[in-house]
Amino acid sequence: MILLSTVGENAVHINPILRFFLYFIMCVPMTVALCTIFLKFISIFILPWKVCLYIGIALGIVVTIFLLVITIGIEMT
Repeated sequence: MILLSTVGENAVHINPILRFFLYFIMCVPMTVALCTIFLKFISIFILPWKVCLYIGIALGIVVTIFLLVITIGIEMT
């Protein structure tokens, strides 16, 4: 979290594509992992790991699109 807040404070001075890769490396794997584990516990271990992982990966794709919009898309406008 400290690294993420430091990057956030200095994000204005970083190239938008580099900023996207920094955010991507920090956010997307953590989102997929936490979503997979959270869904497994919420479903009381009824859903198989593969289903939870696929839902987590879908959420990771959504987070990636969101990061593209806020880092590169807004910079282009």
